[in-house]
Amino acid sequence: MELGEYGNIMKEQHKYFCLSVIILLSSFIFLGVLELKPAWTQSVIKTIPVGDFPVALEYNPINKYVYVSNSDSDDVSVINSANNTVIKTIPVGDGPGNLVYFNNKVYVINSGSDTVSVIDGGTNKVIKTIDVGDAPVDLEFNPSNGYIYVAGYSSGDITVISGSVVVTTIASDAVSFKLGYNPVNENIYVANYFNPANIKLINSATNTLIKNIDVGDFPWDIEHSPSSNRVYVSNLLSDDVSLISGSNTVVKTLTVGDGPRDLMYNPSNKRMYVINSISDDVSVIGTTIIVGPAPNSPSDLMPIVVH
Repeated sequence: MELGEYGNIMKEQHKYFCLSVIILLSSFIFLGVLELKPAWTQSVIKTIPVGDFPVALEYNPINKYVYVSNSDSDDVSVINSANNTVIKTIPVGDGPGNLVYFNNKVYVINSGSDTVSVIDGGTNKVIKTIDVGDAPVDLEFNPSNGYIYVAGYSSGDITVISGSVVVTTIASDAVSFKLGYNPVNENIYVANYFNPANIKLINSATNTLIKNIDVGDFPWDIEHSPSSNRVYVSNLLSDDVSLISGSNTVVKTLTVGDGPRDLMYNPSNKRMYVINSISDDVSVIGTTIIVGPAPNSPSDLMPIVVH
């Protein structure tokens, strides 16, 4: 049957209406107004009791166990992810904190005893306790050389561990809570909070400090974006994020919410997320570098605030 002119017009209007609805829904999903998720992802399936004041956790892909450090009970809970039950509690040093995994071993810092406990994934026992700098607060694994870097809050030193042995100690005046790693240039980044606030750069080939990079006030967290090969630094007191290029220079500073702290990169949408602890929101930053007429477009890098 012939639609005629009116029918063709109605057909075109219907097409544009459907397209408008799709664009509108996509915008809502993008802005976080509407989420489309299966019902089964919306519920807590189990609550697992662990030790006193759990502060960090790490996954071992070999035995598929999750390790939880309990700061007040000075131990690590081992969770079997097959049935989500604690199968063992491992005593470690005083005030255990962050953990990293490497080669079927889990390393945990003990801030109160100035040590790192090495837990074997095969036996779930501490096989070595390593003396490090005063009040260790963070550690970072470098896959390029297989070393683990431990930041001492009080001493400012960076202890470098290979397996269960300290290979060197890098003297530094940093007052730090966080370390970061760039897999492209293989550098280690140390957040120095003040006097002055900067990022201290370690060449992992020589394990020496090679540069200080000025950033905002009180740098808190460090995260690498593989889509742009930039290192993002959240600055707690200046309410911004510094973007450090692969050649280790600050190329941009983005204003975000109040009190930016932890950063996280999402590889599915190539965006960086930063929590703003004072303004109670999350800033979302585009990380893709546009190549063409408008490189590093401001619209791509502009933070989107999600409440």
